[in-house]
Amino acid sequence: FMERVRTTIASTPFGVPTPQGTETISVTISAGLAQVRDGQTPEQVLEQADLCLYDAKQGGRNRVVCRQLQS
Repeated sequence: FMERVRTTIASTPFGVPTPQGTETISVTISAGLAQVRDGQTPEQVLEQADLCLYDAKQGGRNRVVCRQLQS
């Protein structure tokens, strides 16, 4: 799902108001996702998602990184 969101955003031109009118810009996103296991705390899930987001940005941005939460 997030990969589809990422590609949709990357392929959609966004209009930004300027004093001269509207300028079209490109926007990209990076996302970090974590798969939840039974018994894991919300803090553990958020920490894993944060690490995935860091990996996505370090890997060149405009990407989705997902991994299963480590036990």
